[in-house]
Amino acid sequence: MSLVALVLVLAAALVLVRLHTLPTGISPIRDAVSDYGATAFHIYYRAMVVLLGAGAGFLAIALHDSGDVSRAGRVWLWVFALSRIAIAGFMTVRPGRRVTLEARIHLVLAAAAFTAIAFAAPNISGDLELAQPLATLVIVCAVATLLARTVPRLAGVFGVVERALYAAFLSWLVVVAISLL
Repeated sequence: MSLVALVLVLAAALVLVRLHTLPTGISPIRDAVSDYGATAFHIYYRAMVVLLGAGAGFLAIALHDSGDVSRAGRVWLWVFALSRIAIAGFMTVRPGRRVTLEARIHLVLAAAAFTAIAFAAPNISGDLELAQPLATLVIVCAVATLLARTVPRLAGVFGVVERALYAAFLSWLVVVAISLL
């Protein structure tokens, strides 16, 4: 299961990199990763979040099978996994457009995912005595993402802050999956 998780998470990371090379007009400094879902290349965004969610789900199964991780850590990882998969069905809207019900659901799912990974990472890392600095980085980046989203003066750097969160949790997922091989 951990090998499947690793392959899926790495595939999600590659699709995320590919999104950044497409002619979308999205600013990686200012704009959210989910803004790719509101472009003609939305299929890449949808694939990325499904791959990421599936990878986290397989990792949760592998962690259960290992018997080394508390239930709380696995539950948070499942919340992350399921919210990432579900978000593929709810695209956001670009700034300046009317906020739709679909975009509101997207925001709730994104908040659930980012909160869940911020709780899963330290719980699981503590149980495994592994990747604790990365788990701390996930927490710091999740809090920074929340601040960049809610503090108007930070809106211009939201994209880079959110991408730091993605880098942190992708790295953490990879390290944990590798540790279980």
